[in-house]
This record gives sequence, structure tokens and C-alpha cells, in this order.
Amino acid sequence: MVFARQAIKKVFWRAGWDIVRFNPSTHPLARRARLLRNYQIDLVLDVGANTGQYAKQIRDLGYNGKIISFEPLKSALGDLREAARRDMNWLVRDHACGATNGVQPLNVAANTQSSSFLPMRPRHVQIFPDSQYVRTEVVPVMRLDNIFDEVVRPDAKTWLKMDVQGAEMQVLEGAAGVLNRIDAIQAEVSLEPLYVGETTLGNILGFMERSGFFLVGIEPYLSEPVTSHLVQVDCIFRGTECRRSR
Repeated sequence: MVFARQAIKKVFWRAGWDIVRFNPSTHPLARRARLLRNYQIDLVLDVGANTGQYAKQIRDLGYNGKIISFEPLKSALGDLREAARRDMNWLVRDHACGATNGVQPLNVAANTQSSSFLPMRPRHVQIFPDSQYVRTEVVPVMRLDNIFDEVVRPDAKTWLKMDVQGAEMQVLEGAAGVLNRIDAIQAEVSLEPLYVGETTLGNILGFMERSGFFLVGIEPYLSEPVTSHLVQVDCIFRGTECRRSR
């Protein structure tokens, strides 16, 4: 039986596919689904929602709680609202989250997912040509701690997800007043800087530790197509209980 399973795996590997157990011990998505359940999360703040890929993914993973998606880019908002339209527990807000309230020019990428407030490094375009900027769009920005009481119940178990293309520290700075009310944070983080002024993995880890969060998971996300060097990962942090008394 073991030999037969291995033979079948080899056939799939050579065809560019794999079959693996959906086990929290070894599969990153199964692990994330378990964390959402174990932490009793009932609110996900989906910052940098694009067209709703993350929200749809956690729905597929079995998460049934409330989702609030934040997306300022007009070309993505239509698809995002359509994705959320039939889900009464999924709300959409048409602004970015950042360190200040106001408006800010957003660099719009050809693939929209790579759009960022930060200038893009040449290496980013070199390894991912469809990430190049094609225009700018002035978008509204709000601090999370200014709107937190408006969108989050006092007793909510909150998971903050950030996919903001190098601007993670801006979001965290704008959430400074409410970080002690956030139970878990998932952040897409670069191992090498793809944007000018981006905070990379080491600095993010240090900031999160100082803010009372500890690392509980890393999900490989994006690799360089030629070398397969890992470029970006999703880090998941759990807040310590002592933060809530600060």
C-alpha cells in the first residue's frame, strides 16, 4: 500500500500536482482554519482586500463569522462588492487603513494586487513583470483606531489580516490605540524589500514582540519564479493576554 501511494504521488509530482492530507500539523491552510477556531475568532478585519480573495478563502476553510473588508482601489471594489453581496456577514469599506486620516496617492499595478502607497523597487518588476505600476489613484485613508469602535464590538474576538504591499507598519501605526484589543494578526511580509521603505521580516518580528504578540505560524506565499527563492510569507501572530491590561 505504501509503495502504491508513493508511485501515485510520483505521477502527480511529474505532472506538476500534489495530493496532501489537509492536516493542521502539516498543511498551512488547515493550520490557519484551526487557529481561527481555537481563538474563537468572530471578526476578521480584511485590510487590503483587493477583490475578496482572502475572505472567500477563509469562508471555504469554514469560517462563518463577520468579515469587514477594506479596499480603496476603484477597479477592485466592484468585484469585491459583488463577492460580498450575498453574504450578510461580509461588509465592505471603500478606504485604506494607514497611519493618518486623509487622502493619499496609491500606485496602481497592472495586476492590481501589487498596488501600493510605496515606490516599487526595480527587482520587483524584474521578477514579476505584471506588477509594474500603470497609474496613480488618490484614495481615502483612515486610522484603524479612529474607526475601531464603529466596526468592532467590545467583546469581539478579532483577527487583523494585512495584505498591503509593504505598508504594514503604516497600518499598525494607525492601530496603535487598539492593538491590545486585537487577538491575532496575519501579515504578508517580504523577506527581501520589494518596495522602497518597506519593513521586512526582522523589523516586523521585533515590532510585534514589543507590542505583545508572538509568532505562531508562517505560511510560504510567493517565490521567485526562476530560482524558487522565497520572497514573501504570511506571518500569524497571537496576542498575549497581558496586553489587554495596558
